[in-house]
Amino acid sequence: MPYGAHDTIRVLLVDDEATQGELTAINLRHYDPNLTVTAVSSPSDALNILDAQPFDCVVSDYQMPKMNGICLCAEVKRLMGIPCILYTGRGSEEVASDAYSAGLDDYIRKEKEISHFQVLAKRIRAAVEKKRVDELYRASVEGARDGLCIIQGVNVVYANQAMAGILGLKDPRELIGSSIMRWVVEMERDLVRDRTLNRQRGGEEPKVYEHGIRRADGEIRTLEAFVSLINYMGRPASLVFNHDVTERKRAEETLRRSESLLRQSNELLEAVTREAEVIIATQDASLRYTYFNEAYRDEVERLSGKRIEIGSSMVDTVAHMPEQQKIALDEWSRVLRGESVDSIVEFGDPAGYRRTYRSLKTPLRDASGKIIGAGE
Repeated sequence: MPYGAHDTIRVLLVDDEATQGELTAINLRHYDPNLTVTAVSSPSDALNILDAQPFDCVVSDYQMPKMNGICLCAEVKRLMGIPCILYTGRGSEEVASDAYSAGLDDYIRKEKEISHFQVLAKRIRAAVEKKRVDELYRASVEGARDGLCIIQGVNVVYANQAMAGILGLKDPRELIGSSIMRWVVEMERDLVRDRTLNRQRGGEEPKVYEHGIRRADGEIRTLEAFVSLINYMGRPASLVFNHDVTERKRAEETLRRSESLLRQSNELLEAVTREAEVIIATQDASLRYTYFNEAYRDEVERLSGKRIEIGSSMVDTVAHMPEQQKIALDEWSRVLRGESVDSIVEFGDPAGYRRTYRSLKTPLRDASGKIIGAGE
């Protein structure tokens, strides 16, 4: 497999037998040219150089004066958190167990066959690449704007910073070990609990659903949860991405109320004008109808032979009547420029249905004062 510059791995090799250390360094570079290997012969030298320059991995012999390889690597893990591999010719199952218990990333026995250096090179690369992937994943998860948590049973076993923020907490560690149901609003708690536990038992549940939560400060918010079943530490768990949709839900509710109010207003206006000879319509800035009463629609149909709908173009409606179209365009255009127009207009087909109207047209503006249409 070809290597690029970004694949360079800086390795610190620690072996109190200098000749063995140099041999190992030469062979590692042979089997993986992108390994930059620095060899030292004592744990103290290793700690000094690690304090002075960065490395991606430490490979250490086990038996050395003053400090063995496990103790050295444990200290390196504590201070730098980089991968450490124990590389020894005097190992045993007990040594291997001690190494893994101390948090080392790998354990490899020295062999006489030169090919084992290739194995060591691959294990170094594997340990470093795992570390890089873990860091990338952690940065992605911790930096995510959506709240992420892992639920086992109903208890939180992992939460990112965004999840803590959604619930009004400063530190996600405050969630670990606690029941997520504590935060779900009471009226939805049983449903969310049943879904969570049934999913982990292998049952079918919605992968996306909304529910309310009560933050630490008492505020109620609405979350949209995207849930999948995973295996975490050998047991089923729920991986949940939580997106706060409170503002969206409020906007939707406001829109529903506005639409309901507009519908009621239109119905009232229609009722008031039904018995009167009053025709009313509004158009947007593109001269498309946004409202009209039934009397207006019927009159337009008598005048033009066309039945208009909301969204119909006034220009297209009278396109077959060029003289009448010119009159209409002139007046509506003046209104869209900000004028109010009060006029007596004769409109219709000279050879057919034709009437004289008193027409009052006025601009329609939004909250900022911008003209968004016109009414007649």
